[in-house]
Amino acid sequence: MFTVDAILAATQAAAQRYYRLVIVAAPIQGGKTTLLRQAQMALGAAWVNVGLELSGHLLEMTERQRALRVNRVLDEILAPYPPEQMVIFDNTEILFDRALALNPMNLLQGLARSRTLIVSWSGRYEDGWLTYAAPGHAEYQRYPTQDVLVISPPPGAQPG
Repeated sequence: MFTVDAILAATQAAAQRYYRLVIVAAPIQGGKTTLLRQAQMALGAAWVNVGLELSGHLLEMTERQRALRVNRVLDEILAPYPPEQMVIFDNTEILFDRALALNPMNLLQGLARSRTLIVSWSGRYEDGWLTYAAPGHAEYQRYPTQDVLVISPPPGAQPG
C-alpha cells in the first residue's frame, strides 16, 4: 500500500530493526512528496530536502572533496535532530550522481543505524529489488531490499 498508514506501520516495524530505514519508492511525479508531507505531520518528523541541503554544502568543494566528504556532510545535516526524532529525506536524486561515487543504499543504511530515516526514492520496487533510473542509464542502480522496509504503489498504479 502507498498510504500514510503504511508509512506509520513501517516506522513502527523499523524501530525494531538494525537498519531503521523506510524507503518510499515511486517514479518521479509518483506522489512521494505529498505522501511524505502527510507522514511528516502524523509523525512529527523532521524534513530534509537532501538535494538542496547537500548541494549547498558541497558547492565550494572540488569534485574529489565532494566524493570524500558526502558522508560527513550528511552527518552534519542530521546533527541538529535528536536520534529519537524521525527524519524524512526528500529529493534524494543527488545521492545517485555518478560524480559523488556513492553507494546510496549503503550510505542510507549507515545513517539509519542510529535513527529512523524515511527516504524518498525516485525509482521502482519490484520482486524485492529497488531500482533507480532505467537499465542502460548512466545512473542506473539496483539493490536488494531484505534489510530495509519499502512502501511503494502497486504496479500499474497511477500517481494520485
